[in-house]
Amino acid sequence: MNISNSGTQRKAKEHKYFQNFLDDGCSDGLRAECGRNANVGHQLPSTSAAFASVDNLKKKLCKINIKDVTSSVGSALNISRARDRFRVYRQPQAKVLRQPRSQSSPNFSQMPSSSNTDKLYISESSGKLQEYDEENARKEFQRIEGFCSSCGIPFIDDSFPHSIRSLGNLSRVRNEGVLCEINAKDLVWLRPQEMFTKDGRQYHWTVFCDPKPTDIEQGALGNCWFLSALAVIAERPDILEKIVLTKLYNPVGVYQIRLCVDGKWQHVVLDDFFPCRKRSRTLAFAVGRRNQLWVPLIEKAFAKITGNYAKLLAGRVLEGLAVLTGSPCSLIDLEEAHTAEARNVLWAKLLSMRLDEYIFIPIICITNIKCHFLNTMRCSTSAFWHVEANFLMGCSCGAGKRLVDKDAYLSRGLQPRHAYSILDVKEYRGCSRLSIRLSWFFDRLVRLRNPWGAFVWKGDWSDNWSGWNDHSRAVLLPNGFESGAFWMPYDQFLRHFDSVEVARIRSFSGWKELHISFTITPAWGKAAISWVTLKMLLLLKIAFPKAFLIHVENSTEIAVTFHQKGGREETDADLMVLVHEIRASDRVGKLVARSSRKMAAFVATDDFFLKGGKEYFLIPCSLSNINEGKVLETVVVIHSAKPLLLEQVRLPSIAVTDSLVQFALKEGKQRVSLPGVVSRFVSTDFDGHILMYDNLHERNYLQVCCDCSASMNVISTRSTLRTIDSIPPSHRQIVMILSHLEASQGHSLHHDLTERLTSSKELQDWANFFALAEVTATKSEHVPVLGTSPGDILHMLRPI
Repeated sequence: MNISNSGTQRKAKEHKYFQNFLDDGCSDGLRAECGRNANVGHQLPSTSAAFASVDNLKKKLCKINIKDVTSSVGSALNISRARDRFRVYRQPQAKVLRQPRSQSSPNFSQMPSSSNTDKLYISESSGKLQEYDEENARKEFQRIEGFCSSCGIPFIDDSFPHSIRSLGNLSRVRNEGVLCEINAKDLVWLRPQEMFTKDGRQYHWTVFCDPKPTDIEQGALGNCWFLSALAVIAERPDILEKIVLTKLYNPVGVYQIRLCVDGKWQHVVLDDFFPCRKRSRTLAFAVGRRNQLWVPLIEKAFAKITGNYAKLLAGRVLEGLAVLTGSPCSLIDLEEAHTAEARNVLWAKLLSMRLDEYIFIPIICITNIKCHFLNTMRCSTSAFWHVEANFLMGCSCGAGKRLVDKDAYLSRGLQPRHAYSILDVKEYRGCSRLSIRLSWFFDRLVRLRNPWGAFVWKGDWSDNWSGWNDHSRAVLLPNGFESGAFWMPYDQFLRHFDSVEVARIRSFSGWKELHISFTITPAWGKAAISWVTLKMLLLLKIAFPKAFLIHVENSTEIAVTFHQKGGREETDADLMVLVHEIRASDRVGKLVARSSRKMAAFVATDDFFLKGGKEYFLIPCSLSNINEGKVLETVVVIHSAKPLLLEQVRLPSIAVTDSLVQFALKEGKQRVSLPGVVSRFVSTDFDGHILMYDNLHERNYLQVCCDCSASMNVISTRSTLRTIDSIPPSHRQIVMILSHLEASQGHSLHHDLTERLTSSKELQDWANFFALAEVTATKSEHVPVLGTSPGDILHMLRPI
């Protein structure tokens, strides 16, 4: 639910704030609107007076150093005051999406006053969102069907025309080496009754006919990643029925599909014309066996939202699961399981996805036929698992960092750079000889499905394996052999597959959802202020990134996903979302949870807990947009077990710096090089690295030269790979942040560090010795000088 305040006094309050800013100077002006009882109703200044004030201010501030201004803003404004003042920037009146609010909505006792906030968002149950969407879709469906029936004509969707525009550039796809075995000129758009199928007239055309994963047949498009996700969904008809809103064959050919694209639920209206081969008059793309329409309808709906069929080429099962379920989705990297302990922990994770209760899984390591329990406290995850049957999984074969021998994969019945569905994970007892002597010994098996419906694993536990017996068939193959499905040993699975994608579906458990559009502006870290015109002064709010304040009434489990709109086409912006406690004076506190940071369509946190009766900051950010970039349209999605209230606020840019500091404090690998000096380095799940120094001395200055020039395919937020900094006593500084530059290519990280302690804050001899080619003043404290670019806000000194 989106509740927005009236915007009638917004301009008056902004003008009043900026008039105070002009009259009183920078820091005083910033303080003028901090108080909760500030008078916001005074008369607007005249335009001429405002511009005269601008001219006066230009004269007054010509000698002010921007770094000093930024420091004064960061120190003079605590976030509590900033929160109140930034609420002056009201958003334009937004449409109330769900009104009136349901009687079952939570009664938050500490709900902020509407006069002090930009926007409030209240989470709603997934079931209610589904009901709202279905009700709206039903009305539109009845209107279209009624019109077409009365006119005696089939429905034709002119927004997705039967032309090359809807097919896309298939020739470009072939040139890039992606599977696409057809030319657009060889296609014709036909209705079901005009087509020929393998099943002929044995089956009538239907939307559903007892749908099964084996009903999915991939066509000429290389979108196995999406069809693999669809095959996973087909294992759960209850979920599939929530995607296909039109469940019966429609004579006039109007259908509706519900998908979650870029973090927003959308219902898509379709006609029943599909691309077919001219000669055979058969479906060119995805086919639903037994003359079922749900497969080509879902594929067509996704093609319509993304623009055309060609845009469905190449992807990950993770993306498909996110689109089809709208649930939090995460990736498990199989290539990181280097040790026996890591493989055991990973197995426990996979096994937990198929169960539905709290259980204790003993993690066992076998070495030389000796067995011992691992110390689970040393593992990256607890031996106690909260496991749910609703979790759905897919996996990627031979598409990771390892070198792939294509012929070797094919000889074993596996298709490299191909997506598969995970149907089951099981510990089977009874077939191994060792199990006769050790009752606790078992075979670890993974059941997979190839969306092609053919070409399957040929090794142990495959369909033609000689080791099958009556007991193993009864336990593992109760329905006999299935098309495209096979069992595989866990060790072989790790050897040939690189990742597992998981959709954590909890909509049937009463979980709540919240989908919020969120804009990240270019150069959001801009500390400098233009003094030229009042219009440019209004751009000051760009320097203060938006965030969210989470009000938690009851303790709850939560997961956050951060999408960028159009992420399938453009992923040149990095994404990361962080959740923090709020410490004294309402400043950014300890890091509670975070997503990975990467250039992707979306990132997501793991599940984590928030305590009731507390507030937390949720900070979505993109570091690639801090210096320049473009307007980044994103969507923040929150799933929670209990209702949540979110308040949109603006924080000083330095709050993002404090967020990264807390991140480095929690996850950074510590290194002590000099007494009283601690450096922290983070590169895991960061798509780059962050380096921070703490100077614990009370008198001496710490000077650090960081040289990352040997790194490859990275970019620095300081616009250089070589920096020198002087850090005062009892202060810390993030001296370097590197980001992956070109996502399609790999990157490497390397840094050389030189450190010294001195009584002088100036760099002196280091300024010239370590500088590249330019002559640098010996009194400099930072090279390059801080305060000259927006990205410098991330590297400002922070007190310990």
